[in-house]
Formats: sequence, C-alpha cells, structure tokens
Amino acid sequence: MELNGYSLIAGTPSAGASRSFLSTAAASGKALPPPYYVATPADVNLAAEKAAEVFPLYSRLPGMRRAEFLRTAALNLARSAEVIVARAKVETALSDGRLHGELSRTSNQLLIFAHQLEEGSWLQARIDTADPMRKPHPKPDVRSMLRPIGPLAILGAGNFPLAFSIAGGDTASALAAGCPVIFKAHPSHPGTTEIVAQIFYQSLAEVGLPPAIFSLLYDDSHEVAHSLVQHPLVRGVAFTGSCEGGLAVAQLAADRPDPIPVFAQMAAPNPVFILPGAAQKKPVEISDAIAAAISLSTGQYCTKPSLVFLPEGPDGNAITSALVRIISAMASAPMTSPRIAAQYRQQIARRLSAIGVSQLNHQWSASQDDSSWALPAILKTDAEHFIHQYQLHEEIFGPATLLVTYRDAAQIMTIAENIPGQMGIGVFGTPADFSQHVDLLGLLEQRTGRLVFNGTPTRVELCNAMVHGGPFPATNVDRFTSVGAAAIYRFVRPVAFQDAPQAQLPDELKDENPLGILRILNGAITSAAVHSR
Repeated sequence: MELNGYSLIAGTPSAGASRSFLSTAAASGKALPPPYYVATPADVNLAAEKAAEVFPLYSRLPGMRRAEFLRTAALNLARSAEVIVARAKVETALSDGRLHGELSRTSNQLLIFAHQLEEGSWLQARIDTADPMRKPHPKPDVRSMLRPIGPLAILGAGNFPLAFSIAGGDTASALAAGCPVIFKAHPSHPGTTEIVAQIFYQSLAEVGLPPAIFSLLYDDSHEVAHSLVQHPLVRGVAFTGSCEGGLAVAQLAADRPDPIPVFAQMAAPNPVFILPGAAQKKPVEISDAIAAAISLSTGQYCTKPSLVFLPEGPDGNAITSALVRIISAMASAPMTSPRIAAQYRQQIARRLSAIGVSQLNHQWSASQDDSSWALPAILKTDAEHFIHQYQLHEEIFGPATLLVTYRDAAQIMTIAENIPGQMGIGVFGTPADFSQHVDLLGLLEQRTGRLVFNGTPTRVELCNAMVHGGPFPATNVDRFTSVGAAAIYRFVRPVAFQDAPQAQLPDELKDENPLGILRILNGAITSAAVHSR
C-alpha cells in the first residue's frame, strides 16, 4: 500500500498541515518515509463535524449491519497481514511472531464484537408493559435499552501498534457500540496506523457505509489530543498510556463546560505474590514463568510484573538465584522507541537511588547510549524498605522487576495493604497456601481487576469474561474493562421510552421482537414477542 502521510478526515487526505514529523525504525533510529503531517485545528474540527453528522445514521443501524462492517474489516486485516507486519516490525522492532499474534488478536476482537452485535442481548432491552387497571394509578408502558453516547476520541497506545492502537479494543468496541471514531495516532508507528486506516475505509466501502464513521489524525505532540478532548462534538474519550497522561486527559474532559467520560487505562506494576509452599515446591516453574513475563517483548506489556514478593530464606533465595541466572544470560533488545528506552533507564536509576535497593545482575548499566536498546535488570529489596518508599511501588515499563522479600504472613498482608490498584495480580501457591492466606486473597481481590492463580498477569486472554481494568491508578474508572466483550459498555448509556408508539420504538423494543434477541419482558428473560399492550 502506498503511504501518503496525511491525516484522513472521513477518508479524505487533509489539505493542510502546519508541520511534519518522521517515523523512525526502532532498532536503528533511521528515518522512514514518508513524512507525517500534523493535523491542524481545522482538521480536528472537520473530523468532529463529520462524526457528528454521521452519528444519527450509524447509531441507529441494526446490529447486523455494524457486525457486517466489523467482520469485513477483520477479514481484510488478515488478508493484509504481511504488509501490516512488515511495516510494524520496522517501526517498533517487535518480532514477527509477536506482531502476527497481535494482528490475529486484533481481528479476533472485531469478530467478538460482531458476534455480540448479532446475538443482541448485550443491549439489555427491558420491557415493562402497561397496566391501565392498576390502582391507585395506571402503570405506563416503559421500555429501555443501551444506546451509544456519540462520537469518540480514541488516543492510541505506543506499545501495541495493533491490539491497543487504531484497530484495537477501544476502536472495535466503540464502533460496535455505534459510535463514530476519531483516532489520534501514536507517533511511534504512523505508517502501520495508515495502512490499517486504509483497510478500514476499504471495508466501509465494501459494506456500503459512509467513510465519516472513522477519521485518523496525526500529531507527535499533545495538541491534537487536547483539541479533540475539548471539542464540543466529542462525547467520550478512550486512552491507553501513562498515569500522568491519563490524568491529564481526564482533567481536560472534566474542565469542559459539559464534562464527558474518559476511560483511561494507565500504569500499574502488576505484582506477583509467591507464597511459602509454592516457593518450596516449585521454584523452577516459578522462576521460569517470571523470567518469561519480564522479558516478553522487552517487557513492554502493561501487565508485566514489575514487583515480585517472595519469602525470605532458602526457598526464596533459590528462586532469586534462578531468576538472576536466566536474566543475566539475556542479551539487550530494542524497545519500541528511543524515548521509551530512555524512560526505562531512568526508572531503573530511580530505584537504585532508593534506600535498600540493590542490583543483582551486573550486566545492566545506566550509562548506555541513547538508542532504543535495553538490557534486562533484576533489583532487590526487603519489605521494610519497600513499604515506606512509594517510588518502589510504581511500574517499571521494560524488561526489569524488583524482588521484595517478606518475613511472614503478617508482613505480606502489610505489603498488600500498601500496594495501589492493579490491572492484574499473580499468586503462586499450593492448596494449603491458599487455605492459609484467605484474608490475603480477599485483600488482593480489592486491589485488582484480575487475580491470576499460579501464573503471571502478563498475557491477557481475549474472551467474553476477561477483565482488563482495575482500581486507580491502573485505570481512572474501575467499573469497566478495556478487553473482552464487556468493553462495549463504556460507550453506551441507558435510554427509556415511555408510552411510545410502536413506530417510534427501536426494533429491539418493538412488540414483535423482529431481531429475535433476548429481552427482559416483565422481569423474565425471553425472546418472545409482546402479545398485548
């Protein structure tokens, strides 16, 4: 596919630009053509106007029609796999295997939402029929369902060029919900983003839907994102990135004359707790699992464990020694950009400046050059030093973790009481461990959106039941997930229709139930028609 480097407003390249930036090869730092032109304020305004104009049409399309678009897009993404992966590999330095897997996941996300739209029960259609004879007042006919909130601004992530970027879970769930999307591309992979955008427009054309359903804007700073969040026609925002960035976006949205919701997936260290019985019985299994989680894609998963809590003594020492041996044998590897690699080195240096923290593998050095390449690191401290130094509680984005030793059950409870909200927490234990630490498990449940038994939280399964979210600072709103079928609920709101004529009701609420979906009719779940009003 030919890349042109312009923002795409409802499928049309932008005519204006204030300046441009270059995509770079993550491994070498070399500039990649073409230049990418930063969207202008006029581009932002036009994209928002186009999205608002198409919203009434798109939001009222039958679920089957939106599903047709999502299925077509998934098929076209799969057909273009080699082109997409080739560009993404150069821009991000991620491996072929990682990128093919991520692209497959991206297509599957679209298919999950397509199936959800076709099945229909997610709309939570509820019908309470009228009773004119009720005393002392007649009962009205009330029907409700979930409706899309409006045009959305989605701000792409840097570490996942596909699954959390232009065609990722935020975009897929927004489009499934019936919300037009204005996507602000991440500057670390603009070429990959443009290829996928072209596939989206091709797919919209194939199913006969207007291109205004989707727009793509480029920027290598924060100006376009700020303008989008504050634009009066934008009705919601999704963000994946740092805690600082997520809070800034949420504040911009809150400061509007009409505040809008922001769903920010932010930073979390996603700790692993190793209980004593597991440390004694399966040290090799645990050390292998943690080493794999730390090094996977150079530690650039938002669910990578940045903290590991393990018992003092011989069993904990055996796990530590095995981890150091495995990690020390690993070579440096490129991260997705020099900026990310520099931040990683700063995070390691910050922890080494804390009291009581030591470095166990001495191949790592803060004096590396300013390239994208990074070496893994294993750091260590004890519970006393960890609890009282908040900078040790934060995420390390990259191939490193901090080991924290604890003395006993009381101390591990104190640790759990002091950790912030998490996307995921892993717990290695035996059946006896779990029986003896019921209070710990209960406390960890309050701290996370996903509790993983005898595993790390690194890989996030794409399925209906998945929860990828959690208490602050993992997210700013902990009642939702950004992965899985339930992600769609971020972008809808309930609307009730009282005593509405049949002609004015959505098909989902009409007496005859023309779509055949499951509904709650007078308190009972059924697909039956309403036989009388």
